[in-house]
Amino acid sequence: MTHAYRACLRSPYATYLLSINLLGRLPNGMVPLAIAIFLRSHHVGFSAVGAITALYGLSMAIGGPMLGRAVDRFGQPVVLVPSAVGSAAGMLWLTGSGSSSLVTAALAACVSGAFSPPLEPCLRTIWPDILPDRETVSVAYALDASLQQFVFVGGPLLVVLISTTLSTSAVLPLTALAMLVGTAAYVIAEPVRRWRAEPRQSDWAGPLRSSVMRLLLLSLGCVGIGLGSLNIATVAYQEHIGFSGLSGILLGVNALGALVGGLAHGARRWRLPIPRQLVLLLLGSAACYLPLVLVAPPLPTAVLILFAGFFLAPILTCGFGIIAEVAPRGTATEAFAWMVTAVLSGNAVGSSLAGLMQQHVGIWAVFLIPGLATVVSLLVAIGVDRQPVPRPEPRQLGVGDPRRLLIVSDLDGTLLDPAGQVSRRTRDAVRAVLEEGHLFAIATSRPVRDVRPIAEALGQQTLALCGNGSISYDFACDEVVDYQPLLREAVAEALSAIRSVLPTAVFGAERRLDLVLEDGFVLGPEFCPADVRTPVLETELDDRGFGKLIVQAPGTAQDYHRTVRECLSSGFEVSFSTSAFCEVTRAGVNKATALHRLVRRLGIENRETVAFGDMPNDLPMLAWAGTAVAVSNAHPDVLAAADEVTAANNDDGVARFLERLTTVEALAVEER
Repeated sequence: MTHAYRACLRSPYATYLLSINLLGRLPNGMVPLAIAIFLRSHHVGFSAVGAITALYGLSMAIGGPMLGRAVDRFGQPVVLVPSAVGSAAGMLWLTGSGSSSLVTAALAACVSGAFSPPLEPCLRTIWPDILPDRETVSVAYALDASLQQFVFVGGPLLVVLISTTLSTSAVLPLTALAMLVGTAAYVIAEPVRRWRAEPRQSDWAGPLRSSVMRLLLLSLGCVGIGLGSLNIATVAYQEHIGFSGLSGILLGVNALGALVGGLAHGARRWRLPIPRQLVLLLLGSAACYLPLVLVAPPLPTAVLILFAGFFLAPILTCGFGIIAEVAPRGTATEAFAWMVTAVLSGNAVGSSLAGLMQQHVGIWAVFLIPGLATVVSLLVAIGVDRQPVPRPEPRQLGVGDPRRLLIVSDLDGTLLDPAGQVSRRTRDAVRAVLEEGHLFAIATSRPVRDVRPIAEALGQQTLALCGNGSISYDFACDEVVDYQPLLREAVAEALSAIRSVLPTAVFGAERRLDLVLEDGFVLGPEFCPADVRTPVLETELDDRGFGKLIVQAPGTAQDYHRTVRECLSSGFEVSFSTSAFCEVTRAGVNKATALHRLVRRLGIENRETVAFGDMPNDLPMLAWAGTAVAVSNAHPDVLAAADEVTAANNDDGVARFLERLTTVEALAVEER
């Protein structure tokens, strides 16, 4: 279960961004109770306390999408920092006002809520930038949804702790401090500073122009109604049973179920489409909520609430995944903010309905609300599942052809024939798709110098993602456009660790455009000779670093690559594309991340990419691409991961697939 999460969290910045973002979001679970406790300490009546707290939530629900849209236009730091300052100012204003003026207190709460920094949606838009493939992004969504429980359980506990150990007047200032520190620490991270939304179509509706998005928000709003009514239901049930503290226990059990359920869901690889998963999860949730109407004794009630929580975090995770797929280009942050607004609004509606039902009908009617709300959510989710998957929007590359694709192919064992040559049929197929207006790129573990004659044989000058994604080269400009090296200290660490477990290993490295090999390294005739030979690689270390470290040991790479992977820290990635050696790159550097950077530079989406591969080092790229194609001679793991299988490389498999682009009206690029 833990493997998926280790793989996610060892990606550069992942652990830092998640933990710091949660710190910045902690006030979301603190402020409502902090406002209530502070105002009550100044003898403000419950009706006024409730109204001011509700205004805070309403302002947050309204301000979130507006701030999300600003993030999509201007970037994350330029919006998050001022909004955090504004929200903190509102908290301090409320603290200073005390009970002197309820109008002032209400305005301060509105300011604090409206400017609450949209850290949740910002993090969710960052995940695809720092994680290598969609599966890992899905794991991050699950982890995010699960750990969110600590915000809403730990936040109120911190409020109680601060108010009892210090004073009620210290709660809001310390809450503001936590938000400022968390936000500041988040925005200084390099992925946050460099993130930019994709170009967007000018449209006042933003993400709401997507019909799937609107249905999803309605479904999740109903989930929010269930959550809000459950809060009131547990309090009413506590009074009905006469068990002091039972409400807190039941809500804690529900949060525990959400934590466990979210982690379990994220650890598994699901083959069902995400909308279908959402339907099944809501069905399970409804099955747990509906029996609560019987007002059973505490133990069975707690069990039902536990299992209802088990489905909650996975439901939210599916919501994240659907939004990531259907949000129109350039609206991702606003789309995720609308999800927060939908759940918050539903929560408020559910709390109000539950209060009315308890006052006018009875406890059974209160418990009926979560079940009915989940059933309505389920029915709407069925509509989401039945919606056709939206086609990618046309890219603005001058012609506006919705069929224009970025085609990326591995070389050895895939595009090239067994002799390592470009066949005439392959050459003609590549030239034909280029003439149709599609784009073609090469992704390979080979260095740039080995790719140059192949690019010339294809009759086109293009980008090549070389060295397993560590270096990208533009043959049109004849220059390096992206370089992701292992720095000197990292190379020294890796060499020391590998030598300790494989003392007979010999090493090589690619240093930008040069190949450096130790004297004992044997290189096959299909590769260009080394530029530098050296007794030990350590003597060649300098500030340029190495794009890729190459390890050769007795046996085949299949035999020892696992040993290499296990002896290295999480700062490295290990793969192999030939039996002659395995390759070590910086963590987060592979063909998928190089392709992702290329796609962002071109202003296109992964759904408009078709990737070809044959070996395990192609798997991240295939998982990330819109359509993954394996040649029939591929490694079994690659065949299992592919959307389609074409003929073998000795039968011009890539060419056969590419010919479909020029002989049919359109290629339907299926979303994984």
